Amino acid sequence: MFTEGIPVLSEDTHYWFFRTEGGSFFDQFYFEDFIAYGWDEFIDLKYIKETEKEKFKSDFKELCKEEKRPGLAVNQMKLFVEQMKIDDIVFIPSEGSEYIAFGVIASDAEIVDAISEQDIENGKCPYRKRRKVNWYKYSKKSEIDPYLFKPMCAINTITDATEYAPFIDRMIYPIYIKDGIGHLSIYVKKQNNISAREMSRLIDRVLSLLELPPTESPLVNTDEIDVRINVQSPGLFEFIGGAAAIFALSAILRQYILGGTTEMKIGPTGINFKIEGQGILDAILKHKEFKARQAQELKETMERLDAELPRQLNDNNEQ
Repeated sequence: MFTEGIPVLSEDTHYWFFRTEGGSFFDQFYFEDFIAYGWDEFIDLKYIKETEKEKFKSDFKELCKEEKRPGLAVNQMKLFVEQMKIDDIVFIPSEGSEYIAFGVIASDAEIVDAISEQDIENGKCPYRKRRKVNWYKYSKKSEIDPYLFKPMCAINTITDATEYAPFIDRMIYPIYIKDGIGHLSIYVKKQNNISAREMSRLIDRVLSLLELPPTESPLVNTDEIDVRINVQSPGLFEFIGGAAAIFALSAILRQYILGGTTEMKIGPTGINFKIEGQGILDAILKHKEFKARQAQELKETMERLDAELPRQLNDNNEQ
């Protein structure tokens, strides 16, 4: 049974790209669930928050004479302590950006105890200004949306990547609702070029399932659903539309590909939806032959493209 809730994302969330000293701290950040910022000459959070910027910059110059860009350092420090918020999204690169990890900030800035010299010599992050992070996932660079390469090229430790929110959201949440709009992504893993005909066939087969309801419920208007394609291979097919339309599409898609019982909920206390059946075999038994063939053709098209349903649709599948 699929009972995973569909997340409802806030429009107020900010997104941050956070460097890891050339990947040196990636493993520690990821496995110990935090990020950290340097310049430990300043560990009084009240001072960082309340000191006027020019005064802060002057004090910084006195203590950190070797830094050639004191204004940038002060701005980044204040950004880490003040502007980053709990529930904001952060993503970090490993060495060479071979992997990218995505997570949600889980604490305000805090100061931890001084790190021992032995730990620092062993490669531990020495920085005491930290924020806890709950990591959702990490992905290979080859799986990252090309639109995210631009913020990842920034040289600053912290870069505001909020303008890239749609591409980050679909990396983290293959199914979600934001500002009343539903999003459902199918990941195509095929390595070779995908023909325009194959793209068209996949989209058509997916949308055709909305004409195959396992109940007598009213049909969803497929004109309400748009498709956004990441034109690379591997890549994403993202279906975008009203929350109800995407909700129904994800439930029916899972039903005909995986079978079992599907029960979904929007948000922690939101709408519930449940359908039951036996997947493609159930379609063959319950619907006209040409409709069952559409469902079978979708399954075959997805297999040719090595396409995956979102993890949430696969979890807890009971046949």
